[in-house]
Amino acid sequence: MKQTIYRANYSILHNIIHSVFNDDKFANKILDKEFRLNKKLGARDRRFLAVNAYNIVRWWRKILVSCNLHETHFMSGEYLTEKNIEYILASWFTINGWALPEFLKSFENAAEKSHRRWKRADFDFATKNSFCDFFSGKLIELFDDEASKVAEDLNKQANIYIRYNTSLISEKQLIEELKQEEIDVTPVPEVTSCLKLGERKNLFITKPFKKGYFEVQDKGSQMIVPALDVKPGMKVVDACAGAGGKSLHISDLMKNKGKIISLDIHAWKLKELKLRARRNKSSIIETRHIENSKVTKRLNGYADRLLLDVPCTGSGVIKRNPDSKWKFSQKKLDELVNTQSDIIERYSKIVNDKGKMVYATCSIFPEENSGVVNTFLKNNDGWKLDSEESILPHKFDSDGFYHATLSRK
Repeated sequence: MKQTIYRANYSILHNIIHSVFNDDKFANKILDKEFRLNKKLGARDRRFLAVNAYNIVRWWRKILVSCNLHETHFMSGEYLTEKNIEYILASWFTINGWALPEFLKSFENAAEKSHRRWKRADFDFATKNSFCDFFSGKLIELFDDEASKVAEDLNKQANIYIRYNTSLISEKQLIEELKQEEIDVTPVPEVTSCLKLGERKNLFITKPFKKGYFEVQDKGSQMIVPALDVKPGMKVVDACAGAGGKSLHISDLMKNKGKIISLDIHAWKLKELKLRARRNKSSIIETRHIENSKVTKRLNGYADRLLLDVPCTGSGVIKRNPDSKWKFSQKKLDELVNTQSDIIERYSKIVNDKGKMVYATCSIFPEENSGVVNTFLKNNDGWKLDSEESILPHKFDSDGFYHATLSRK
């Protein structure tokens, strides 16, 4: 049965592509905005829009080459005209075997040619896997013979994992409660308190979520906080807390006893963390907005444990953020490495004489990971490396992460 392309959904999809590639917006932000503006959209319509928006962004380079538009707006900044987008969408629908609606029939012949080019087997590595030249080069450099396998994995839709709140519910109880809401999950034996979602469903409307029994968090992300080796009663600082997924994980491992100070430069993220902490029944998290350097300097020597989940390229999470594929460059990587080196250098002072810190990224690039850690250790002989781990997507069935545990000598 062929997919029906409704004009209303087509118009929204057209707007998403325009916003991502002409206005440099993020696909997830535009989708959220469109869903808010079009509240009458049903679940099927939302799925159609989300799946196609992400897949078009994910396969952008291969689509453009198939449409003979590879010089248009691919790493060139050239503006996509309305006709360009119409042609691209008509080709995409045809590639997927869907009958074109009447309002796109004028592109039928051109779209068929795009389809034939799409099925060719002689694409180069970057086009076949739809990555920019910089990222393709990095994959080949890092993984050599495994590069194709890694690229294939990074182009898959991300799995959904949840971390259940052991302070509030047991694994068995949560599985049963979710089953009552027709949601199937299975335990992930190698990661404590982690469950894998079977079929994609809206978890945020379920009673267990509203009761704070679980948070949506990738399997790889859940492997970072245990490296802190926290214990109840400790003083912990989560220095780049964001909306607080890892702060909540720390709180659970500390059995809600002790003190967690969650810092971030974005006040709106900390506001979201407060709401999540309330839902999770966590009372030990205090949020502090980093408005200036004094906020962090006041904490020097305070913490038994410090988590530095630093800003990075996000090269390990492109399954979730495919538009980041087109934002990689050597210049950006170099800038981020400088930022990361500055953060670990300054924030390490927060750790007390017997404390530890975990440096973490959601990147698979060594420059951002072991490179930053090794530079820090070279410049700071009062620290030593206890352990480090690279969580590679194609080996862990997760997003990509890195974490290193360092302690005072």
